[in-house]
Amino acid sequence: MASRSIHACVLAAILLTIWACALAIDPSTATGCYVHNAMSHVVQKDGCRPYELIVSGCWGRCATVEVPALNPPFVSASHSVCGYTSYEERHVELPDCDPGVDPGYTYLHALRCECTTIDSTNTNYSYRPDYFVSKK
Repeated sequence: MASRSIHACVLAAILLTIWACALAIDPSTATGCYVHNAMSHVVQKDGCRPYELIVSGCWGRCATVEVPALNPPFVSASHSVCGYTSYEERHVELPDCDPGVDPGYTYLHALRCECTTIDSTNTNYSYRPDYFVSKK
């Protein structure tokens, strides 16, 4: 009876390991867009010392296409980026501000991310070329 119990535990451990490996995302080969829960952002606000926040943002690789054409503009292109499709505003109080300075700081927290085409009417390009914030 004990042998059967040990075999069941070993089988459960093997199945759990296989399931965990199947869920792993290899960043060197993965395509798609995901919420990334560990992006570091340093808040710099006048009257307050720099403060590091860990924020949720979007991370991933999206398909891009460029097809040469014989007539102007000589290329047909579609470039999508990984960006917010749903987010919420979060508010924190910065811990080290001068007297009389409002310590409040509001930032966006990603809830859902998808590959979307860049549209200059609703996309801000931030401090890094790979970081986009949609104004939806």
